[in-house]
Amino acid sequence: MVAETSQTTFDSLVNIQLKGPFFITQKALSLLNDGGRIINISTGLARFSLPGYRAYASMKAGIETFTRYLARAGI
Repeated sequence: MVAETSQTTFDSLVNIQLKGPFFITQKALSLLNDGGRIINISTGLARFSLPGYRAYASMKAGIETFTRYLARAGI
């Protein structure tokens, strides 16, 4: 639940599920061969709701959006 999610837990989820993939992708861009691609893994929880997964699903929705922007840029 939102009221029960600590800032420490939230920060950990951001670091692992959103910040990590963002900056790993940033580093990997210079290493990609022509036509190379980045693949990110998400979850159905970004598209449907289950109790107790609000923060986690929010981070995964962020990764899905980030991935769509990368695809639009041809990465």
